[in-house]
Amino acid sequence: MNKLRNGKFFEDYKSVFRQWEDLNIIERVPEVELNNECHYLPHRPVIKLDSATTKIRPVFDASAREKGKPSLNECLYKGVNLIELTPDILDRFRIYPVGIVADIEKAFLMLSVAPKDRDYLRFFSPCNEKQLVYRHCRVVFGVSSSPYLLNASIMHLLENCNSECKEVAQKLKSSFYVDNCVIGVFSADEIEIFIERRLNYVGRMF
Repeated sequence: MNKLRNGKFFEDYKSVFRQWEDLNIIERVPEVELNNECHYLPHRPVIKLDSATTKIRPVFDASAREKGKPSLNECLYKGVNLIELTPDILDRFRIYPVGIVADIEKAFLMLSVAPKDRDYLRFFSPCNEKQLVYRHCRVVFGVSSSPYLLNASIMHLLENCNSECKEVAQKLKSSFYVDNCVIGVFSADEIEIFIERRLNYVGRMF
């Protein structure tokens, strides 16, 4: 963090947190709650200069721990191993002559964390002034349970869609790995119809 403060990306890094606060992705912890039971997540920037959209983003380390104590990741239920789903998804993908790959933009940030659990997702804001304490209001990328929570949410929405979308939902259910959709169609003429009727349906769910 000291190297970042002395570099040209520090203002950009702080800007990400300001945007998150404006979007209610994070919230300032009130002073009266600072002594509540809690857990703090260390964070650092990942810089990708070749990215067209996000050149700098925070990454939170939920595996960090004190000596003799468990990390946050060790205390959470990780759910099923989603990697085991990928061979079937890829096999189905290869059936189609025309492949389509898509993802849900900022999917993790669309899932809220229950207020009673947010104090376990605290962190110190990156600033040169007085240290300010924040906490996450949304699911955090880097926490071991997050992929399972996102996948379970998508499956729940697909399983409880209205009747006119049942056929679409059934196909999509077998095509998702976390927020990535890997699927295909049988001809180029089907692509536009598929994107409009099927992938846009997933976007509306969120």
